[in-house]
Amino acid sequence: MKGYGVLCGTLNHTKDYWCRDYMPIQVSDTKYVRYMYAPDYLMNKHDRAYITNPDAVLAELGIETVRTQLVIDGGGCNSISWNIRLMF
Repeated sequence: MKGYGVLCGTLNHTKDYWCRDYMPIQVSDTKYVRYMYAPDYLMNKHDRAYITNPDAVLAELGIETVRTQLVIDGGGCNSISWNIRLMF
């Protein structure tokens, strides 16, 4: 990644390495939209422990978000060309 000028590192305070599932969606240079990540396939007693609450992750990164009540799996939102106007 460094060869392409992309900074990367380790996210702390996580229970899952699929951070794209629970991290906010960046909709502009300075705006991030946060949603609720509550996948039904992780709602059993054993797997619920793998759901990361992104509060501490976002606080450490200094990312402020606009919260929504949307319940989605953020992993399905990558590589999408957003051609909509979000009213948050």
